[in-house]
Amino acid sequence: MPHRKKVIFSIALSAGATIPIARAVARPLSVVRAAGAVSIPPHCRPGPRPRVLSSLVGPGVGYYPIWSIGIGGHPATLPCGNSCVRTPHGWGHKNLLVVAPQFRGRVTLQGSKVHGAGRLWFENEDPYHIMVKYVKILHIDPDWQRIPSAKRAYIQFPGGIIFPRPGLYYLNAHYPGDSWCFTFTARH
Repeated sequence: MPHRKKVIFSIALSAGATIPIARAVARPLSVVRAAGAVSIPPHCRPGPRPRVLSSLVGPGVGYYPIWSIGIGGHPATLPCGNSCVRTPHGWGHKNLLVVAPQFRGRVTLQGSKVHGAGRLWFENEDPYHIMVKYVKILHIDPDWQRIPSAKRAYIQFPGGIIFPRPGLYYLNAHYPGDSWCFTFTARH
């Protein structure tokens, strides 16, 4: 297997400061299925520490160009507690996805339980909060579906992450020219 390189980028915040963002080298979006189980993509690693993206959107977990505001802690955890809601597909927790304002292209998110069967579902809200749909693979396109945050710091996509039962999960983001993946624990 070739050696992976890490590339460091910076994002300018609305106040003029910059923060470094680690970005993984591109890997194909692939999931291996064997006897109903799902194995994580080979480049997946434990969730990063939450990073304050800006005072306007709060800390996020992920890598350029998309972060999750809802998964937190270190190690990364989706802490439901009393905020979890039972859905037809499992336990749901509100989650805000934010995309860097200069990013262009479609982002695809998907995930599964690391050990055993159990796919993540995503609650996808429309920008006007009129219709909610549940999907296993979430496609978001900042050029088509935007809710800019104050001062255009990040593009917001409200919704939720739904897990069938507590356990260790992975979240994989794939976008033009790159991808990232990390693991997190879901509890209710």
